[in-house]
Amino acid sequence: APTQVDYIRKSTGQKKVTYVGHSQGTSQMFYAMSSKQAEWESKLNLFVALAPVTRIDHTKSDLFKYMAKTLPVTKAALDLVGMYHILDGIQSEATKITCFAVPDLCKFISGFLITTDPSLDDTDRFQVYMGHFPAGASTQSIYHYAQNINSGKMQLYNWGSDKVNIQKYGQKDPPLVNLRNIKNIPTAMFVGQEDDLGDVTDARWARDEI
Repeated sequence: APTQVDYIRKSTGQKKVTYVGHSQGTSQMFYAMSSKQAEWESKLNLFVALAPVTRIDHTKSDLFKYMAKTLPVTKAALDLVGMYHILDGIQSEATKITCFAVPDLCKFISGFLITTDPSLDDTDRFQVYMGHFPAGASTQSIYHYAQNINSGKMQLYNWGSDKVNIQKYGQKDPPLVNLRNIKNIPTAMFVGQEDDLGDVTDARWARDEI
C-alpha cells in the first residue's frame, strides 16, 4: 500500500488521497496506520474499509474455523508437499472453467467463504464475480487468520518459533496490532450483517478501539 499511495500522490499532485480497502486490504491498512500513524495521517484524507477484517474470533465461516482447529496438522501437510499458494495458477483457471459450466456448484462453494444465504447473491452478476474468483491466496495469509481466530487477538504472524519471532519482532510473542494508535485519520467502516468472515461483533470491537 505505501508504494501505491505514494505513486498516486506523485501522479496526481495531491498531498492526501482516499484509500479504499476490502477484506484483507483493510487488515493491511489498519496495521499500517497503527504502526506508522504520523506517516499515514500526512497521506490519507479518508480510509474506507469495506468488509473490514481485524480481530476475527467471532467469524462464522466454517472453513476458517476448521482451518483454525486443524492449523498444526494442515500447515505440516501443506508444507510437506511444498504448497504455499492455493487456488491460483492452474487451480484458479480450472475453478473458473468449472464455475462457468456449473454455476450452482460454485455458489455452494462460495458459501463457505462468503455467506450461505443465496438470497444475498446478485444472480445477474454471478458469472462476472466468478471471472475473478478465486484469485488465489498465500497459505501463510490463511494460517495468519487461523492464528488470530485461536488467539482472539489481532496480532502479527506467529512464525512458530521463539527464536524466529525474536529475530522478526524482538520478542517471543507476535506484537498486537494496537488500533488505539490510529488518530486523526477519518475511517468509514462498511460491515455486512451476513458477512461470515468480517463479523459485526469484531467490527464493533475495531470501531471502539479506534
